[in-house]
Amino acid sequence: MVNQMVIEDYLTEAGAAVTLVQNGADAVTAVEKVGPEAFDAVLMDIQMPVMNGHEATRQILRLAPGLPVIGQTAHAFEEEREACFKSGMVAHICKPIDPVELVDTVRKHATRAPVG
Repeated sequence: MVNQMVIEDYLTEAGAAVTLVQNGADAVTAVEKVGPEAFDAVLMDIQMPVMNGHEATRQILRLAPGLPVIGQTAHAFEEEREACFKSGMVAHICKPIDPVELVDTVRKHATRAPVG
């Protein structure tokens, strides 16, 4: 919860509108309910309850093949990076989150006008 608030602050300060969910299943549901066009990018934690980030990414990309998903994880190992890309993610950010890297990565991959 605290990490979500910090990330939300970083992104809203850069001009982004942020939608928060509690887990991977909720992320999939949000894309289904609101529609993929409502989102420019998805910032996906890898380790979550209910549905992990890899499975959520695969399901989101079935619904919205062009929606960029950016993985975030405390694991900086190359295997975790590769697993993110194999799941369909376009980028990988390690925790602790660097605010500049976060905003730059979202800007780079957002499907509409860049943040900020």
